[in-house]
Amino acid sequence: MDFRNKTRVLFISAGCNEKSGAFLSMAVLISLLQEKHNTDCLVVLPKHGSGERILKKYNIEYIVIRAFSWITVKEYKSFIEFLTQNCVMLGKVLFTRLISDKRISSLINDFMPDVIHINELGTFLGANVALNKGIPLVWHMREFLEEDHGTRIWCKKYGFELLNRAAELIAISESVKKKYAYTLNNASIRMIYNGIKPELFNYNEVEKLDPIYIVCIGSLSKGKRQDLVIRALGEIANQVSRTFVLHIVGSGTEEEFLKELAVEIGLKDQIIFDGFQSNVSGYFSLANIAVVPSVSEAFGRITVEAMLSGTLVIGADTAGTREILGDEANGIMFRADDVRDLSVKLLEAINHYESKIEVIRNGRMRAEEMFSAEKNAKNISKLYDEILFMKRVK
Repeated sequence: MDFRNKTRVLFISAGCNEKSGAFLSMAVLISLLQEKHNTDCLVVLPKHGSGERILKKYNIEYIVIRAFSWITVKEYKSFIEFLTQNCVMLGKVLFTRLISDKRISSLINDFMPDVIHINELGTFLGANVALNKGIPLVWHMREFLEEDHGTRIWCKKYGFELLNRAAELIAISESVKKKYAYTLNNASIRMIYNGIKPELFNYNEVEKLDPIYIVCIGSLSKGKRQDLVIRALGEIANQVSRTFVLHIVGSGTEEEFLKELAVEIGLKDQIIFDGFQSNVSGYFSLANIAVVPSVSEAFGRITVEAMLSGTLVIGADTAGTREILGDEANGIMFRADDVRDLSVKLLEAINHYESKIEVIRNGRMRAEEMFSAEKNAKNISKLYDEILFMKRVK
């Protein structure tokens, strides 16, 4: 019989990038589990990276076991790419399964976890070991894949078989749960929203209204649709009663295209590209409006952070963004991919910002109540307890 007082959880991360919302969510979760929920955690990283700074910041123990992702592109552009990528993916999966999992097995013998928790769909490291050793497997689904990243699990049949055998899958929104419920019909899927620490974001109803400061934060990729914001502002530039400045915060493959678009539309002097920033709370403190134009947010960390900061959110009426806002009492929604509708909503918000103060206050209250990091940690700790209780009574 095991007389340990604390629950021991082995977390397995798909990456080690401080820019990753999934990685940051994991780090905050672990810090609270260890601080307030009687849990000891150890993180397995597939490689060294910038994410190590976050783990050290929260005093989280970790170990690096080289492994590879089983995620590939959604579609191959040519037969040559099809052959090449499949050979590469086969090598990565075999390495992870035969070599990396062997190290995981040895680590489990030393750490003796009660639960193995895979942090996202980007890795299957440790899944087979957990199932073979009878250790409850919890698997976080923090992404859509095809819809938000243009990617997929390399061998879906194999991947879905593993996912179906997990003790519990955690979907970070009802939208994610709905997607995977159709294909993972043998799995138990629980929806638990991601958590943000409200204390990291100072609520501030910005009084300076000329210029109006607008922020759009996220990776500069096609799916994030920052181009919609630029085009919408271009449509209303001559109709606004106040000047405006747009800060685009992030880096990625679309950066040059977006800069060229800003010049083409005539907004070069009103759009500032700030690059990637590890701490965005300062932008929210100064901003009047935050625009979330992505059509496929699995959750929407930026949306919650903006609401907590007293920034008016204008978000696409789809997926995680719609769930977070709930209705237009908490933020403004526009039809996804609709430049015209976004321009109308932006014009209203800029010209009549003072009338939106109640919406901003409602947004803050909703974010604190539904999306706090403590609530997230409490729900996941409760999930561990339920799983381990069911294991004991079987």
